[in-house]
Parts: sequence; structure tokens; C-alpha cells
Amino acid sequence: MTGTTHDGRGYRARDPELLLWVQATLVLTSLRWYELVAGRLPASDRQRYWDEGKVFARELGVPGELFPATIGDLERYEREMLQRTVVPDVTSRIVARTVVHPFAAIPNVLYWPTDVIAAGLLPPSLRAHFDLPWGTPERLFFRFVIGAMRIWRALAPRWLATVPHARLYDERIRG
Repeated sequence: MTGTTHDGRGYRARDPELLLWVQATLVLTSLRWYELVAGRLPASDRQRYWDEGKVFARELGVPGELFPATIGDLERYEREMLQRTVVPDVTSRIVARTVVHPFAAIPNVLYWPTDVIAAGLLPPSLRAHFDLPWGTPERLFFRFVIGAMRIWRALAPRWLATVPHARLYDERIRG
């Protein structure tokens, strides 16, 4: 897919640098979510998660030399991209809105819980760009969700609190 941004810049959705940015955000956001709920992973597990994430990006066409080598390098890459390169525009706001509000017939107010979770996981510099409020009600709800997820993990049977693919992976690693 190719297109033009509102300011006339061209883009290709299969551009390796864009694909790397997408994969980096997916990996880091999922790590943030997991660590908020389950606690900080050991450095070796964080690195393994990034190494495994590279596999998907390679399959999509990101060449190996573009990858930040370590999870620390990946986090540094994210910070640098947010400081210098990532500037949300009208196009990115429209795409983001379509992703987080996929059904136009549903009133925006019903998306509030997922908007809060998205806002809580976004780097602060991007929240305002995507018109995601982050006031006291949103912060309190986000903390409530994280607390509820922690309690759920502690009380629920493992087979119910862990997604099936994660259980299979754990069994394979142990096995």
C-alpha cells in the first residue's frame, strides 16, 4: 500500500523502516502491559522477547541490519524516534482512531475503557497528539484495571488466567 500524507509526503506501508517502527511499538507496548500486570521480567527474558519479535519483522521484510541489537537499544530507538522522527499527523490520527474505534456505529463514549488503556500504555508525548484524555478519572481507571488484572492473575486458576498459546509455549520450554 502506498499513499500520501496530508502534507504531501509519500509513504509505502511496506517500507522496512516503517515496519521496524510498528514492530518496535508492538513489542514495547506488550512488554509494558505485561510488566505492569505481572511484574518486571528478568533482563534475559526481555531480550528473548525482543529476539523473538524480530522473527516476525524479518518475515515482513525488515532487514537484519535495521534491528536494534538489544532490548536496551530498542528502548533507546523508541526514545530517539519519539524525539526526532515520529510526528503524528492527520493521517496517523485517522488510522489510530480506526484501530481503537473499529465500529463507527458504536458511540465513542463506549470506547472510553479501551481508550484509557491505550492512553496508559502510550508514551506521554503521544497521548495528546491522539486526543486521548489522561486526567484523574482516566488515571484512576487505568490503575484499577492494572490492580484488577493483578488480582485476577493471583486468584484465577492458571489454565484460565493464561492464554492457551502461552501455556503451550511454557510446556514446550520445560518439556
